[in-house]
Amino acid sequence: MLPKKPERIICPFYNLSPKTLGIDVEKQLDHMFPQKFFVPANQAGSKHTHTPKDKDAKNQKTASAPPTNQPPSYTQDLTSKQNKGIGLLELLLVLTVIASIVVASSRYYFTARDSTRVTQTIHVVNDIRDASFQWLQMNNVADFSSLGNESTALGKLVDAGFLPESYRSGDNLSPWPTQDRKVHITSSTTALEIKINLIPATACTDLAAKFQKAMVNAECNTTAQYFRVQLTPGNS
Repeated sequence: MLPKKPERIICPFYNLSPKTLGIDVEKQLDHMFPQKFFVPANQAGSKHTHTPKDKDAKNQKTASAPPTNQPPSYTQDLTSKQNKGIGLLELLLVLTVIASIVVASSRYYFTARDSTRVTQTIHVVNDIRDASFQWLQMNNVADFSSLGNESTALGKLVDAGFLPESYRSGDNLSPWPTQDRKVHITSSTTALEIKINLIPATACTDLAAKFQKAMVNAECNTTAQYFRVQLTPGNS
């Protein structure tokens, strides 16, 4: 006679789990699947499966890294402000040096330009002065009264061959860029006057000093802004 089939089989391990049995599943997995069988994701095209050790290392790295949204400390903020201040001082220093160079260069340029114009004015006045005395000797006259005024006088000097053709009208003989660039000639029984208008005061004073040093009667009128030389027949 066969025994009866039990209606219910009771398993002694029914309610057991790995945790209840004291089995460390992670250690068993590490032992069964060593780390060398896992290929990093940047070295293979397949997806990389992270091990529990990778997770622990990632968690430790995340915990040790400082938060990126943390506001800067007082020392960092002070250092940043000091660096900005130093950069501004350097910029101001460079601009100051450049401004000094520009001012010095401009001053030198204007001085050299005026000196050149003074030399050109002396050259023009001496040409007319020498030509006038040569005309007196050629015509054997006692004074400049018969020479005439302005372009008439200059024309006679050009026709006599004592001045180049560019002197005939007297226009643009003055090197100073003014409205009146003409050299004015006035003759009389006592003197021949050579006059140039609108010369800067500094240059005018310099011209008068140079001609007076050469024993020539020269005058600088800074109020009326003209320079004048007077030639007398006996002062050749």
